[in-house]
Formats: sequence, C-alpha cells, structure tokens
Amino acid sequence: RKDYFMLSIIVPVYNGEKYIQRCLDSIRKQTYKEFEVIIVDDGSYDGTGNLCDQSARMDARFRVIHQKNVGVARARNVGLAQAKGDLVFIDADDYVDSDYLEKLMEGFSYSGVDICYCAGQDEDEEQNILSRGGRNEDVFISVKDYEWNGDLQHPVVWGAIFRREIVEGLQFDERFPVGEDSLFFAKCLKKARNLYFVSDTVYHYVQCRESAAHGEFNLKRMSEIYAWEEICNLYQNSFAENLVKVALIIRIKEKCNQYYNDQTFRNQGYMKMMITKYRSLQIIYFKELINTNKYRELFTAIVFGLWPNFYLKIKNK
Repeated sequence: RKDYFMLSIIVPVYNGEKYIQRCLDSIRKQTYKEFEVIIVDDGSYDGTGNLCDQSARMDARFRVIHQKNVGVARARNVGLAQAKGDLVFIDADDYVDSDYLEKLMEGFSYSGVDICYCAGQDEDEEQNILSRGGRNEDVFISVKDYEWNGDLQHPVVWGAIFRREIVEGLQFDERFPVGEDSLFFAKCLKKARNLYFVSDTVYHYVQCRESAAHGEFNLKRMSEIYAWEEICNLYQNSFAENLVKVALIIRIKEKCNQYYNDQTFRNQGYMKMMITKYRSLQIIYFKELINTNKYRELFTAIVFGLWPNFYLKIKNK
C-alpha cells in the first residue's frame, strides 16, 4: 500500500561497538527494502562512531548523526525530527530477522491498523534464549481491547511499526532515562484506532547486564515508576484508567523484589516509598485479580501489602 511505502528506522546508540554491527547488518538484510535508517550516535567514545559511518558509506539508506551524550530519549527525538516515513525503533544492542519488516507490514493490510507489533525473543548477551513473548496466533486488536497486563501487552517501542499520523507531534519525555518508551507507546496508543499483533518472534531483545533497564539499582531505575505514574495521569478518567494503575502496581512489586537486597534501595527510603505507592493503589489491584479469577496472585498481593519485608525475604531466599 502506498501510505506504507517508506519506513524510518531510528537506532540510538551509545558505546555499542560490541553489538552495533550485528544490529545494522540485520537491518541491511531486510527483505522489505523501502526504508531509511537514522543512526543517532549519542556521544560514543569507543569505536561505535566509526562502525556507524562505515555502514552509511556502504548503504545510502543509512545515515549517522553524531552528537554529545544527552541520553536515549533525546537521541530518539533527534531521529524523530529527521524521519520521513512511518516509524520503527530498533535498540542498538538488539537485532532482527531478515523478514522482520515484511512480517510487520502485513499487519497494515487490515483496515484501521495504526500500530503493528510482534512477539519478542528475550536473549542474554551470549544469545541464549530466556523467553518468548505473545501468543501462537496473529491477533487484530481494537485499542479498547488492548491488554495492558495480558499476553499481548507491549508497552515499549521496539518490535513495532507506528503509522506516522499517530506519532506526529509526539516526543519522548527526556526526564525519564528508563520508562520513556513505555510513556511514548501509551501516548501513541491514545491516538491509535487498532493494533495488529504478529506472533512470529522476529525481534531479538538482548538483555545486556548493564543497560539502562537492567543491572544494579541506581536512581535511573526509579524513573520507570515515575514514567508509569505519568501514564496513569494520561489515562485518568478513561476506559483504561484502572488497567494502567494495575500495570504500575505490578512494576512496583517487581522493583521491590528485584532490588530487595540492594542497600541503597532499602536504606535510603526507596523501598519504603514504593510500598506506600503500592498500598495507595492495592484495592484496584485486588479487584482486578478477583475479576480475572487470579486468586493465587490475589493471596500473594495481599501478603505483600500487609507484610512486605516478610514476603520479599521469602522470595529472595
């Protein structure tokens, strides 16, 4: 279809010489050919810049923007400002199958689809498979039926194509070093009509040990929670208000479990703050678990709310 002729692939990268070549090679090998690649080198001081420049010299569809280090949100915004087509975001440490774009483009043959996304395959840095997401069949989804907390949730920007019309006027919120992509996706979803889920695991999400979203606790990790609070504000008084709050609650619980043994998290008040947030929203969570007959999860949710230290001590044995 003519309106989906051109894709703009934005790849932000910072000190990624170990993996950027694999990412760019996987893009170059796409069976769907009509795209441009905007690589934003965010102040790398290793060999990343040279590798990106080499890719641009090899393929006219690739171009590189070099800038001082300002973070992934600003880097993506720089790419957005240069993009000409429908939007694709690929993280520099990830890679895609050769039919990635072609598979996603098929979803736009259905009427009114504004976001087409795929299942991701989680891998570690040695390419060992950690998990596969989604379901075994493709699914057409009305925005009102989007699963904020189900198998088809996808509150990230990788693994998707966004129609330019719904991205127009939007930017990544540069206050959040983690969770900025979830907030951007939520903004897009609010402007979209329908989504299409492709069950093929054609996107490889690589969990680097010290990426912005993984690794040991630091203050940047807390920004994911703040970003989800912003999403809750965005969907206030809407059909998805409680579902979004449940998504926030789940992330609060996960963060407490993930960083329970971290002294900074526990001793500087971050865990206490998270528990307070959890308790302020827990009734909504309990009701959702009852409505979906998840009584085992309800029991653990109640225990966590009443005795968080006991619950987390048992979980982290």
